[in-house]
Amino acid sequence: MKESLTQSLIDRFRFLKVFALKSKIFMLFRPFGRIAFKLHYLSLFTSWTAKHPAKHYGSERKNMFKELEVDEMDYLEFGVGRGDSFTWWVKHNQNPNTRFYGFDTFTGMPEKWGGFEEGAFAGDIPELDDRCKFFKGLFQDTLHGALNELDLNRQTVVHIDSDLYSAAIFVLITLSPRLKPGDIILFDEFATVIDEFRAWLDFQSIFKYEFRMLGEVDHYRQIAIQLIKT
Repeated sequence: MKESLTQSLIDRFRFLKVFALKSKIFMLFRPFGRIAFKLHYLSLFTSWTAKHPAKHYGSERKNMFKELEVDEMDYLEFGVGRGDSFTWWVKHNQNPNTRFYGFDTFTGMPEKWGGFEEGAFAGDIPELDDRCKFFKGLFQDTLHGALNELDLNRQTVVHIDSDLYSAAIFVLITLSPRLKPGDIILFDEFATVIDEFRAWLDFQSIFKYEFRMLGEVDHYRQIAIQLIKT
């Protein structure tokens, strides 16, 4: 009797699953799933920021940049765009041994993101000094090759302004063998909870680096993290 009841329940479940797949009735719930997904990560973001207090630098990220204790370094920026932050770092760090590396398609976003269409943030490669080098293309096409020629033995500052989750998680995981205590990671759109924040959470769930907060801007829209132990 018990086995017959169990088989009956299994058969009904299979019927409902096949019905749902054929009728595509589940598509009606897709918008609600997206909302639930965002709300879930918003809840995680609220909890994370409460557990990781940081010095507040108002609404201007450059106020935070000025306070970071960096001199001779390797600076890697992912998502150069029109070069605003990249140019700021070059002008404010005059150490002749510092090297600046920019990664971008320079043709804009490779896909739609938030309220921005594909192609947003396109810009020309900045013309700066000979300490700078740029790698044009998608990160997955340029980063591995770049790392073959970069030492990154000095303090490294990694500025992630990729916006997209896929780009941010790719950069973090690819750089992980080269990251070391003292290195600094900057996020430019950390408060976009399903993208850069989610990438950091997933990265940390794998590598579990110890870090300290150096600062935050605009209620954690931008943050600075320094690695303590890798």
